[in-house]
Amino acid sequence: MIIVCTGITGSGRKQVISSMVDLARKKGKDIQIKNIGQMMYEKAEEGGYAIEEGKILDLPEFTLRSLRWSVLEDVLRTIDDAENTIIDTHACFRWKKYICDGFEYSYLSKLNPDIYFNVIDTIYSIKGRLELLPGWRERHNLLELLIWRDEEEALTRIFAQIQNRNFYLICFNDPSDLMYRIAFEEKPKAYLSYPISFASKEQIEAVIEFRDELRKEIVVFDPLSIREMGWLTAAISMKKQGNEEIKIPFKVNGKEGKVNLSVNEIHRIRDYLVDQTVIRDFTLIDQSDFVVVDYFDPEINSPGVNNEMQYAHDNGKDVYIYWPDERMSPFLERNLTKSFRTKEKLLHFIRKMNISPTM
Repeated sequence: MIIVCTGITGSGRKQVISSMVDLARKKGKDIQIKNIGQMMYEKAEEGGYAIEEGKILDLPEFTLRSLRWSVLEDVLRTIDDAENTIIDTHACFRWKKYICDGFEYSYLSKLNPDIYFNVIDTIYSIKGRLELLPGWRERHNLLELLIWRDEEEALTRIFAQIQNRNFYLICFNDPSDLMYRIAFEEKPKAYLSYPISFASKEQIEAVIEFRDELRKEIVVFDPLSIREMGWLTAAISMKKQGNEEIKIPFKVNGKEGKVNLSVNEIHRIRDYLVDQTVIRDFTLIDQSDFVVVDYFDPEINSPGVNNEMQYAHDNGKDVYIYWPDERMSPFLERNLTKSFRTKEKLLHFIRKMNISPTM
């Protein structure tokens, strides 16, 4: 199997890939990593022209492309050194206020990958990690990073569509085995939909417990793997209190750091965060075989859940719901495949169902 995994700088892509490869090897898989950026630095050093970290994108375009071509030829020559190969690469870069190539796209047909992944994380975590890297510090504002993250995902999806391959969007905070289970296990995949905006802490904790039980049986995509909207709400609240900055935690190399961000800057990107959140959740539904809904409190009117159910239904996805009430609106019911009065019955159904992945 040949896997292509993209993700912008600071997304945590390398850590996700490393965790996947470690697990694959523990399970007896013969797998190698081809990190295109690292190989380009090594190739330049071998030729006697070492490039300072963070400076490679300053090379003349022809020099940069020639270096990338040479590395990709090395990849092609050594692709059979292992049964499985994961290609760690960028789809594009945002550099000096413009977009530039991160891959030589003609090599996609030569490599003929089996599956594509794109790794994302919250824009705040990405910003925090970039501030720690030579050449990237203070280079991008939050809006530029939002645009770059979106471009990277869109290009990777286009690569997959051109070659009629599966594309999966995965999050840095997803379980470390998620990529492995998608790539190597024939497990059904489900999007977990539930009220978030008006839920209490205890209710979210109960959903997480239910989600973890589901994950013992199937692959689950959780919208709260990306927690951008919560920090937007916090920033707006701090702005009302007269605060100009907010400290947001992020993880890097197994440790926790904090990045100071302007509440005004976060407020200015509100519309981008809102729209990208909605589209991201629809993308997670698209890559799922079906949708599981935990509607734990029928008294909560969740426009998000209702729209996700409608979207899934309209796109041919089965929708299974936990609804702890005898009554249900016919407008809600029309988008369902099957409803359950208890989570235990829904879990039992998931365990017993025999669904072949449709992606």
